[in-house]
Amino acid sequence: MDQQTLATELHRRAERLNGRKAEELHSLATLVATEGHPHELARWLADVNELRRNGDEPDAPKGPFALRLDEFLAERSEAPAPLLGTADDNIIPALGLALLIAKGGKGKTTFVIDLALHLAAGENYLGIEVERPLNVLLIENEGPREPFRRKLVRKLAAFSHRMKGHVAIYTENWGMARLDLPGFVERLNAYCTEHEIDLVVGDPLDSLGMDGEGSPSETRAMVDRFKAAGLFTERAWLLPHHSRKESVTDAVDEAAGAWGGRPDCMLALEKKSGNQARLSFPKVRWQARERRPYLLDFDPETEGFSFVKEEKSEERDYAMECEEYLACRAPETSREIATAIKARRDLVEEALEGHPDRFDSLTGEAAKAAGRRHDAVLWKVAPGQEPDVPHGSV
Repeated sequence: MDQQTLATELHRRAERLNGRKAEELHSLATLVATEGHPHELARWLADVNELRRNGDEPDAPKGPFALRLDEFLAERSEAPAPLLGTADDNIIPALGLALLIAKGGKGKTTFVIDLALHLAAGENYLGIEVERPLNVLLIENEGPREPFRRKLVRKLAAFSHRMKGHVAIYTENWGMARLDLPGFVERLNAYCTEHEIDLVVGDPLDSLGMDGEGSPSETRAMVDRFKAAGLFTERAWLLPHHSRKESVTDAVDEAAGAWGGRPDCMLALEKKSGNQARLSFPKVRWQARERRPYLLDFDPETEGFSFVKEEKSEERDYAMECEEYLACRAPETSREIATAIKARRDLVEEALEGHPDRFDSLTGEAAKAAGRRHDAVLWKVAPGQEPDVPHGSV
């Protein structure tokens, strides 16, 4: 366990104690975070063990240990309204964890700014209800401050709704917000409490103090850090995060690292040709219905997204999707293409074989020349058929 992780764990343990021992442990955690002091840690652990032998345990949690099912169903607590959606169709819940997944440079920051402004204005977004104006804190941890400020200036100049809540921007130590620093977490919690922040957007996730590349234990530890920063108890977190480099068969596994089971909501954004984008809903834990992906229009002048339609499976243009995928790649098999665009293999093969004017197949010696087996069947875009992708920024 590294120094900062140990300090965070000590702060968490101190919260379970009372009186002098709690104060001492908080002080020790601060020392560990800044200077170390393993001998102090050994002394404190010896003192705690002595307290436990004498029966001086932390106070037990308040409330019943468990409720019977009928009692649990009858006991309604006052829960804040969802951030996006309704109580019965809850997309981003209050106090919940949401991830926005996309490849690098495909519009994650632009999307979360557009969403944050709509949430602060209390205006429905992409046809999804926003029941109340929210207070949002944006932590931009990637890129310099001035271009981000200018991006917000342009966005606000074109934004037509009146703010009823507010959006704040973290500026204390630009690009250096880290949840593995107890001092920062303490200041973050104090600010969010004072300003009644409903949602913190931390962009991007892997810049906020996460250890490693995202193993199950590492993502579990990172969720604990978000909990220390109010997740599930005081406020929600929305985290733009990059997708895996390799193709996956299940959209829930698209996020880099073992994040699939962690969030309440996982959204995925894909840039499409012609200033359009595709927003899918790989995981929405509390939704009332399964949503098919949304086709969105993107306006480069307002840097905003608008809803066009909800896709139906039969409306997908598999030939166009195959063209877009193969445009800048070496020839691939129909299985590889189907996995990449998240489609059934038979529908992909039907599109490839049904458009000989748009696709060429390679096998035998041509497949071997491409570094594949002799009996492989590879597909590529036919010469002169590469799709023209306009330069609209999403």
